[in-house]
Formats: sequence, structure tokens, C-alpha cells
Amino acid sequence: NEEKTIIEIHRVLKKNGYLILSVPNKGFFSFLDPDNVYINFPRIHNFLYRIVKKRKFDLKKKYHRHYSVGDIKNILGGNFDILEIKRNGLIIYPITRLSEILIERITKKRILTGLFDLLKEIDYKWDYGRFGYGLALIAKKI
Repeated sequence: NEEKTIIEIHRVLKKNGYLILSVPNKGFFSFLDPDNVYINFPRIHNFLYRIVKKRKFDLKKKYHRHYSVGDIKNILGGNFDILEIKRNGLIIYPITRLSEILIERITKKRILTGLFDLLKEIDYKWDYGRFGYGLALIAKKI
């Protein structure tokens, strides 16, 4: 519950304290979110999963949400003053995240995480505007 979470953050945050928030951006490419591939592309995901595991994948997993700047402003209400907004991660993040997911499902191990983290960090250095995968902001408590 976003509203209850923000109310609690506002309650415990010191006067003039800062909120740093990072969420998936509701941008042009949010449908390519590798963490929601099983929801957005169930046939492709089931095809790949059957190849790897020889069985059908359970699609009852929880979908995670994406937010626009407007969504975040509505959730924050008049309790915070947004100081900075950045939307980043365009091409490299989704590809590396999808690779991580596939490797972990196949091997049951998390491998190459250092390399994947480095590649994602490079992608997050640029602000892609509405095209970015991630939405990060700094807001000050009012």
C-alpha cells in the first residue's frame, strides 16, 4: 500500500529530512520489464521455460508495478517537495536482468552478478527521460 508507506515514512522522517526513492518507470519500454516477462509475454516465457525445465511455468507470480512521475507526485501528496528526478537504465539493464533471471532459473545459482551489476551501473549513469527503465527521485519533507 503506497499511501500507507509514504505516511509512515513521513511520520518517522526528521523535519526537513530527505526521501530517496527508486521505482520502475512507467515509460515507453515498461512492457519489456524482465521481472514481469512471465506476465507480459506468457507464451514466450512458457516456451523458454519448457525448453529449460521441461514443464509449464506457474503464472501466478506477483506482478510488480511501474510508476510515472505523476503517480509518485499523487502518492507523495503535499507532504514532500520533489527536488530532483532522474529516469535511467534503458537497454543494458533489461538485457542483463533477463540474463540473470534465465541463468538463475537454469543453474539454480546466482553467477556473474559482479559483471551484471557493473553493466547495469553503466546504464544507470545516463538520464533517458521517458524512455528510462528506472525512476529515481529526491524529495524533502515539508
